[in-house]
Amino acid sequence: PGIVRREIVRSVTPGTVLDEDVLDATRAAWLVAVSAGDGANGAALLDVSTGDFRAFQGPSLSALLEAVAAHEPREVLLPSDASAAVRTAVRDVLGTLPVTEREAAHFDATRAGAFLRTHFGVATLEAFGVDGAPRAVAAAGAALRYLKDTQRTEARHVHALRRVPLESTLVLDETTRTNLEVLRTMRDGSRSGSLLGVVDRTVTALGARRLAE
Repeated sequence: PGIVRREIVRSVTPGTVLDEDVLDATRAAWLVAVSAGDGANGAALLDVSTGDFRAFQGPSLSALLEAVAAHEPREVLLPSDASAAVRTAVRDVLGTLPVTEREAAHFDATRAGAFLRTHFGVATLEAFGVDGAPRAVAAAGAALRYLKDTQRTEARHVHALRRVPLESTLVLDETTRTNLEVLRTMRDGSRSGSLLGVVDRTVTALGARRLAE
């Protein structure tokens, strides 16, 4: 027999695990991308298992990172040219979360916008609330491209994007969430015994995710 050609079918990373035996059905599997600089900062959260796709933009990088940290993402994407200040801020807020560097071009707002419009089959991103939010667009485009590149898929289950307004959201930082044991206990980091564990009487995985949110 001749040589059998083998190709990479998909790549598995902390933020793109889709194996049902590994995923917790009651928790979203968030991948986060961060785009920062020039007085504006953006981020995007993408749940690779359900296609839930959200974008953020605001003037404060620390507030932005605290907002995404509350979702307990599994992996963070940064452009290869991210500044030392941005890397330090990500490390301070997101801790030991795995960081993956991507080409800076993937975070270019113009290219990312075109990429998103093509994916959604629209002429403008106005309906998604991200017109005039270039950093949010840049992060969203980078996150979706990463999903497509690693999974070798068209990601058709990602069919919408919504912007989350930071100014109307009260964000509890990691220290506060930990001390109040909102999602997990301080003793062993488990859901059981936390505030969420006490009030959770949901009977479906979707309900459990919604309550956690």
